[in-house]
Amino acid sequence: RGEGVDVAPSHHLVDQAGEEQRLRPLLDFVRARLSHEIGEVRTSSRLTDPTDAVCCLVADEQAVGPGMAQAMKLMGRDVPPQRRALEINASHPLTARLAEAVARDRDDPRLAEAVDLLLDLALVSEGAPPRDARRFTAAFSRLLAAAPPAGEGGQATTS
Repeated sequence: RGEGVDVAPSHHLVDQAGEEQRLRPLLDFVRARLSHEIGEVRTSSRLTDPTDAVCCLVADEQAVGPGMAQAMKLMGRDVPPQRRALEINASHPLTARLAEAVARDRDDPRLAEAVDLLLDLALVSEGAPPRDARRFTAAFSRLLAAAPPAGEGGQATTS
């Protein structure tokens, strides 16, 4: 294997295609909800562990990266509009819960709010601010308040 070359085993490609199919209703829901801000929604080949982030934003190879875009803005230069892909971690517990929620009731307003949080979490994870800090904080606080404490239906923490 060459340095810097990511050679995925063929079973991984089959697994990713299967995950994409299994999560299709969720991916379609996220795509519809965020279509004005992102270009594509797909399962991630980067985020594959349940302890990884739930999602990330990915630019295509020809796009200007977030760091370069910021530098261009600081220099007063125009930055071409970009719509990155939102990659979803298929093995993350939140992904499974969101997929179940889409199957149960696509019209639940909490589901729309959770999808909005996904995009903001992806932004925050790369060092950018959420789109609306107040809305992000309020939604995240509601999500935490609704989560059962460890030991009461939630997973126990290990220290």
